[in-house]
This record gives sequence, C-alpha cells and structure tokens, in this order.
Amino acid sequence: MGLSTLRCDLNARVCLLQAVFSRRMVPDVSSACMVRLRLLLSVLSAVAFVVCIACGSAAIRQFDGNNQVLWGPEHKGFVLHVCSTAAEWAVALLFIANILSYVPEMRRVDMEPPKFQVSERNC
Repeated sequence: MGLSTLRCDLNARVCLLQAVFSRRMVPDVSSACMVRLRLLLSVLSAVAFVVCIACGSAAIRQFDGNNQVLWGPEHKGFVLHVCSTAAEWAVALLFIANILSYVPEMRRVDMEPPKFQVSERNC
C-alpha cells in the first residue's frame, strides 16, 4: 500500500488545491459552475482515498495467505481488497476528470512566441 497510498493522497490534495485556485479565478478565467464541479471532484476523491486506506488496512490485517500478490477469493479480506483497489482507481479517474475540467478554460488561452530584440551598445 506504500507508493499507491502516497499517490492517492497527493491526487486528492492536488484536486482540492486546484479547486481553491479555481475559486480565486472565478470572474476572470473560471466560472462558479466549474469551481463547484472541481470541489465535488476533490471531495469525492478525498472520500475515495479514505475508503481506499480503510479497506486496504482492514484487508491486510485479515489476509491469511503467504503472498499478497496472489490474493484470491479464497483468502480472507478479499472483498475488502477489491473495495480498496476500486477506491484507488476511483481516485485516479477523479484526478483525470479534474484535469480534463480545465480543457474549456485552456482553449481560451492564446499564446504568441516571444520577440527578441538585440540592441547595439557602444563600449
């Protein structure tokens, strides 16, 4: 549960941080509807993260096999393991949805290449 737990935690935090940033950009760049959507995605991501941690921890305590990689339905805690894995996937998919929510705003951004000018100096 080590690195995947850290990734889920960071994804949930980034979603919340992006919702806060979106709120600060409401009249200029973002809309109130998008802020609510991003806040909803971040709350769902946080809930899925808590479910992932709770079910994963309980599943590991109940596991009665020799190798956790070969976890099957015959082992104790298998249902909790599946719930934890589904919640982990939910966090990942909610993070992707959060990133995709920026597409309409990014389409309005125009960028031009910078212009460089060399000035002559008399030494």
